[in-house]
Amino acid sequence: MKSRLIKCTLITVVLLLTGCSSLIADKIENAKVPILYSGDQVDALIDKLHIQTQKYCSKTSSFCTEYYYLAPTPLKTSEKTKKAGSIELTGTFEDSAKSVKKSLKLTEVDRNKYKGTVILLHGYGGSKNIWLFTMDYFKFLGFDVIAIDMAGHGAATMTPGFGTNDAPLLNQFINSELRNLPEPVLLIGHSMGAVAAVKTAKLNSSVNALVLLAPMQAFDEATLGVAKTYSPWLEVFTPDYYIKKAALRVLSRRKLSVSDTNVMNDLPSLNIPILVYGASDDPISNIDAFSKLNLPEVQTRVNNEESHITPVFVGTKQHEILQRWLSSLPRVNRADIGGNNEID
Repeated sequence: MKSRLIKCTLITVVLLLTGCSSLIADKIENAKVPILYSGDQVDALIDKLHIQTQKYCSKTSSFCTEYYYLAPTPLKTSEKTKKAGSIELTGTFEDSAKSVKKSLKLTEVDRNKYKGTVILLHGYGGSKNIWLFTMDYFKFLGFDVIAIDMAGHGAATMTPGFGTNDAPLLNQFINSELRNLPEPVLLIGHSMGAVAAVKTAKLNSSVNALVLLAPMQAFDEATLGVAKTYSPWLEVFTPDYYIKKAALRVLSRRKLSVSDTNVMNDLPSLNIPILVYGASDDPISNIDAFSKLNLPEVQTRVNNEESHITPVFVGTKQHEILQRWLSSLPRVNRADIGGNNEID
């Protein structure tokens, strides 16, 4: 009787955990990042920053989306426009992992130093809205800036592509929408967006450089990191194996494998400058692994003051790192190509 009871208990536990992995998989597929702005705040920022909202639909698939576009503004240096020639940002960004204080002040010296087009790629569960302040930052530096909703996020159709299935869609988007925008082209991806950036660069030779902010680990490990960081109750009551199994279930629904989401497999084939930035204690990311690659084109910069989310907001230390890296890139500095800091 006792052995039968134990056997029945074990069967019940297995069935519960199997069902649990399915429920976790459903939760993963509907995950959202913390809301950073209300709808009214988004509208106010779009209006204040003069951001254009544009639509794009693929000619070969059912993918349709929206993207924000911001062009660098020509500003003449004078007493009348002096105030417009600066940016100042101070804020505290809270999530369940860390409280991160950031400040940034840019002056006329920083304005229009660079040229090119920056495309910002959000992480899983996010949208183009997460980049609003960052768009203004890169615009001030002189870039044309785009932030796009990736598949299954924001205003975009289709299901999430986990970075991998996003790449062919982004490749078509670049070929279609960037024909009249200045080179070079820089892809800047956060978390899952970093995976999309790497995969897209493999497909599109017009991509000249990458910035990977808190790049996502292989999806099963990243999912486990998300559970530990943002849902510790789930990690306590659910074995790691079942959390990873749920992640695999999600990928299998998209006909993807874990290796498809591991950008470490793709980097050796890229011969373009790549900057990797984030915190080494971020369990969702894999900064330390990048440091061990010993690839000449890859520079890794660690800032343990960051959480997983906060690299999307540029603070002083991150700005200094970006400045040094951008200044080393060919065709990006206006002074190096015989121009000045004014845009016609």
